[in-house]
Amino acid sequence: MTSTLQPSPSIASDLPLELLYEIFDHVCAPPPSLAALPRVGGRHLGPLWLGRICKRWRDVASALPFLWTYIHLVPSSDRYDAQVEILEEYLRRSKNLPLTIVFTIRTTNTDEYCNNRSRPLYELIAQECHRWEVIDIFIPHLCVPHMNATCLHLPLLRSASVEALREEFPLHFIQNAPLLSDLALGIFTLPNLDKPFHHLTHFSAFDLNSGDVLQALKLAPNLRSCFIEHLQRPWPDAIADPLYVKLEHLESFTILDSSSMDAQASLFNYIAAAPALQEFRCTARPEGLLPLGLIVDLMDRAQCRLETLELKTKRLGRLDTGVLLEGLLRCTTTLSSLVLHYDGTTAADKFVTNISELLNPLSSPVPPLNAGTVVSTVGGDSPVLLPDLLNLELLFPQVDSFSPILTMLKNRWEFGTPLIFDLSSSESPSSGKQFTKIMSAHLPEWCRPAAMVELADQIKDGFVMDFI
Repeated sequence: MTSTLQPSPSIASDLPLELLYEIFDHVCAPPPSLAALPRVGGRHLGPLWLGRICKRWRDVASALPFLWTYIHLVPSSDRYDAQVEILEEYLRRSKNLPLTIVFTIRTTNTDEYCNNRSRPLYELIAQECHRWEVIDIFIPHLCVPHMNATCLHLPLLRSASVEALREEFPLHFIQNAPLLSDLALGIFTLPNLDKPFHHLTHFSAFDLNSGDVLQALKLAPNLRSCFIEHLQRPWPDAIADPLYVKLEHLESFTILDSSSMDAQASLFNYIAAAPALQEFRCTARPEGLLPLGLIVDLMDRAQCRLETLELKTKRLGRLDTGVLLEGLLRCTTTLSSLVLHYDGTTAADKFVTNISELLNPLSSPVPPLNAGTVVSTVGGDSPVLLPDLLNLELLFPQVDSFSPILTMLKNRWEFGTPLIFDLSSSESPSSGKQFTKIMSAHLPEWCRPAAMVELADQIKDGFVMDFI
């Protein structure tokens, strides 16, 4: 396998120096996703691999410190000694340049991380913490105290993703990174801090309880995006002292596969405001329901102009596609993009019927839920839900008929006002109601034959139809 990747020494030694630099830079640069394993041979050992081609390549690799600034190791108990030597060489050859460090875990055998054998690796990188620029590391719990005690000066650190196997020690050292803008925590928690992270704009949490997430949100007054996966319910004693947070600058909020409705309630109920929120995404765990009622309350408190809403679930409650979903759509009237995925085994026909009726501008939905609800009623006697909707994505199981969906799309295209509309024109939408013409839709692949026939004229006129 190695011979197929390596050029012959005679050819390699004759390549122009400029071309060599491009090859070296390509092989040694971090991949787009730092957590992804290297794609080319031993990509995480790029300079070492390149140095085996020939003496000239070895000399070039040794002379370019920037090639050694991306370090990717998978700590392994049967290779610790060799990995220590490799790490020492990287740290030495990278001179004083900023570092990107990735330590990924071998998830098939977590027992090997329950001892101190890997500590020399963490001691080495801790000594160079002043050079950290990006870290994506797993830290064995026995190494955390040493990292907290040693990593006291992180002047360059701007992005940190830190994962543990146990929630035992708070991640104290992260508070020593004044320029940190992107933080992801897995299992780890933050200590109780008085000093906020003013530069933090992106926060991700994996397997944290809602109390710890709220604590992190409180410490990030300028947060712009938040991604939460596998949210856990808080410890019982945390409920006695609820923490309300205002997310004044939050633009994007994603929450996936929470452990329970209680976990989501203990987070959503304590978000007091999010006026800048533009995107909200929620995916229910496989056996769970979407927290539609909680989301409605959150949007009501947020007082935002939401533009994108994505909801995905495998289960539907009795009221989910009727009262609750309608209530949510009525309080998010500024949406331009709506994604609804239902991948369950029952009630698919009901899902199709309800969504079609709710979004069909020519249907007559029930009156607004309360007098304060804002819907588009200009020029007509019944409201049009989501008058600014431009893009719609629906995923649902195969049903006997999905023609109501196609009719709804036709009506939103035919009777809607183009996004760029000449207000001086005497022409007006023939439906008598004002709403924006829908521009694109995504439907399940099995819908393709019928949809391409039924919407042929609309597609010819510019409507974009795609399938997933």
